[in-house]
Amino acid sequence: MYPSGQFLENDLGIDAAVFSRNTQFWDLWNKNRKMRYKAGLRLSPELWDDAERLLKSDMFPSFKCNVFIQDKRPESVSSPNGRERKEFPHWKQPYFRYRIDQHQQGILNRLEEKTSSYAVVVYACPSFWKRKDLWGFVSRRKLIENSNFAQAHRLQGHRRYTFVRSGKHGYACSEPVKIEGIDILSEIRRTLEESLEFKDNVQFLNTLARDIKTVIEELDHESREGFSAVQRGIEYPEHELGRSIMTILAFNLFANISWGIGYEIKHEPAKNHNINGQLKGLIDNL
Repeated sequence: MYPSGQFLENDLGIDAAVFSRNTQFWDLWNKNRKMRYKAGLRLSPELWDDAERLLKSDMFPSFKCNVFIQDKRPESVSSPNGRERKEFPHWKQPYFRYRIDQHQQGILNRLEEKTSSYAVVVYACPSFWKRKDLWGFVSRRKLIENSNFAQAHRLQGHRRYTFVRSGKHGYACSEPVKIEGIDILSEIRRTLEESLEFKDNVQFLNTLARDIKTVIEELDHESREGFSAVQRGIEYPEHELGRSIMTILAFNLFANISWGIGYEIKHEPAKNHNINGQLKGLIDNL
């Protein structure tokens, strides 16, 4: 399934597209007369040529860095007599905790090693656990200020990470080790300033795809097979940019991470109707 996003939704008139070669899947919907499907549309090489031209034009700002985020849901450890508090008495107060999957940690660690010159790879976990707090922070755009961030490589070899507040202070365990996290916004700004220089946005995306392929090649056989299984479910276009974007998206699905692009506007973007909204939409769709 491909969610089109606000920008493409406006042009294509659809909320999402689904592709499947499984006839039994489509038969499930085709039995309902109101749900009869239409033939799909395959993106042509010419459309990818247009995408490449736009990415290189002043319609887009200059892509400078990648941000990969592994979202974690916090466990609240509050009972002073609970087993968890006895196992980890350091905080001497209620704290939050999340578990670290060792297989995924290995993938994130390799990704961070390979892309450290132009990417930020972090764990992110809310420093709250009630739904009302979530909606409140989202509506006030305060989610980042109320989350805790830790670089992936710092948690190598640990099973859990604990913290009591937002920001960058926490302890990893089993054996307690103080892990200084990061100020995520400062780290992104630093990476933007110190990132590798790319000729254009297409080179930026192609470079990331090549580095991801190297990361996959260095994983164990089971992980490589898992990534290949995800790839087999995606139709790769006969176009370098298209293949690069599909590789990045397949990796995000495989590693269960979110991907964002940090950018810099060095010139006045081309004048267009609602240009700010279109740029945001296009970057969101990537």
